[in-house]
Amino acid sequence: SKTKPHKHVLENCAPLLRYVSHSEFKDLMLPALQKSLLRSPENAIETISCLLASVTLDLSQYALDIVKGLASQLKSNSSHLMDKAVVALKNLALQCSDPSTMESFGKHLFAILGGAEGKLTVVAQKISILSGIGSCSHHAVSGASNQVLSGTMVELFVPFLQQEVHEGTLVHAISILALWCRRFVTEVPKMLVEWFKKAFSLKACTSAVRHAYLQCMLASFKGNVLLQGSEMLPLLI
Repeated sequence: SKTKPHKHVLENCAPLLRYVSHSEFKDLMLPALQKSLLRSPENAIETISCLLASVTLDLSQYALDIVKGLASQLKSNSSHLMDKAVVALKNLALQCSDPSTMESFGKHLFAILGGAEGKLTVVAQKISILSGIGSCSHHAVSGASNQVLSGTMVELFVPFLQQEVHEGTLVHAISILALWCRRFVTEVPKMLVEWFKKAFSLKACTSAVRHAYLQCMLASFKGNVLLQGSEMLPLLI
């Protein structure tokens, strides 16, 4: 499409999209979705986001194909397009319950963050990709698989946090880390606890970064894993 659909059109299509079957999504909607992201993402992104939010299907089997198209928009020169891509990724994650798919989803974004598709030199691009990683945390994986997935994803944050020196990017990255930490239900990984201890002694740990880490700890140590936080007391006193 050469123009964006009106908002009221999207809203009124939502009830109809609830009845879309897997075969209809795979054969009709997915090819059109991928093509529109390549041709005119600025016109298609809100429609795609609405589509992902409205269907009542588990989208795990299509997720990686969709992620590749949406992830490229996280590096756009348009802040509007980047923001809409973050929302679309969240809507996709909400419809995915397969842990291996979500792990691949997250690892793909971390690879881009690490320069797999070219070195990121603009802070806004890093912020956008980190926000996309945060969108992944809204997945529908449950039970023990959720705990394992959360641990895997949190582990991917540490190398980035070790080398990043820009305060604003660090603070944002830690706030995204906290989104994943909120999903811990049986334990906080030892690796993360050790990183919390180390992070406070780093040169890049300014007062703003320290505050972000404290908020991340609050997200981690709660409910069934609250007592694990006792390890952090010497650091905080």
